[in-house]
Amino acid sequence: MKCNRRMFLSGLFASFLASRRGLAQEGASAEPKLFTRSPSDYDPNLVVLFSDTHCSPTKSHDQSRNLRSFIAEVLRLNPLPAQAVLFGDFAYHFGLPEDYRYAAQLVKPLTDAGVKLTIGMGNHDRREEFLEVFPDFAKSTKVPGRIVSIVETPHADLILLDSLQQGVDKNKWITPGELNEEQRAWLTETLRAYRKPVFVGAHHPVQELKIEKLLFDSPMAAGYIHGHNHQWKRLWMEQGWKYKRVFRTLGLPSTSHWGDIGYSLFRLSPQAATVTLRQIDFYYPKPVPTQERPADWDVHVAENNGQTCTFQLPQRAAVAASSEF
Repeated sequence: MKCNRRMFLSGLFASFLASRRGLAQEGASAEPKLFTRSPSDYDPNLVVLFSDTHCSPTKSHDQSRNLRSFIAEVLRLNPLPAQAVLFGDFAYHFGLPEDYRYAAQLVKPLTDAGVKLTIGMGNHDRREEFLEVFPDFAKSTKVPGRIVSIVETPHADLILLDSLQQGVDKNKWITPGELNEEQRAWLTETLRAYRKPVFVGAHHPVQELKIEKLLFDSPMAAGYIHGHNHQWKRLWMEQGWKYKRVFRTLGLPSTSHWGDIGYSLFRLSPQAATVTLRQIDFYYPKPVPTQERPADWDVHVAENNGQTCTFQLPQRAAVAASSEF
């Protein structure tokens, strides 16, 4: 009887342990489901725009602080943006490998959350060093030898060009932007074939790339977006008195370096795309102690924050009317 009782208790205890293991295994398998996001957690028509992050692990002015804060702010959105685009000058000055390794850690919370990140090249970047840390961009580029991407959304796409003019001396950076002939030819053919509204973007302003006429002649081109100037700047380009079309461009702020400090949210609908500025600061050429801060800097921030830039999207029927332009 004692033996049977002992066996009974042993069996009961074994069953208890088995049930606990089962619960643990169930919990382990269920835990990822708790944190796995579904497609409904993302807005495919919402894109975050960053530019001129100038990331470096060694600079005394910690330029990563704002970027970390902005990414945390974005990750509190509900739903999350499906994509983020960074318009170049990802690295601080000369595109050092340690800059990109550090930058990769800064943007990791964004990509870990499932937000697809597309990165362009600015004059402070270096392709070879960038691709050591982000090799997938070498595989996905649309133009060999350059880093060119297409960001797709339901209502309009964004072509992100590579305007980096990289000199032989890696310790010098060249400010003006340019497109090589292969990239220019690819852009011409791509825009000619597009049957969906499409934005064109790069690090440098459109005038430096000398593609104004190409954009005017492309009926589905919706606008041009760039970084480089560290300035929220909305401009209209006019084709001339005898034409009906004007073309809108938008300059983006820096996340930390100097000038307008912030980021933007890009919302698309079937008819329009609206970019909203989130600006938290302004300084030039660098941050100053509070007691020395000019009062007009705060006025500038207050007037800028929350501003919008709206692009009307060309309708597909515009292709048929392209001969008017």
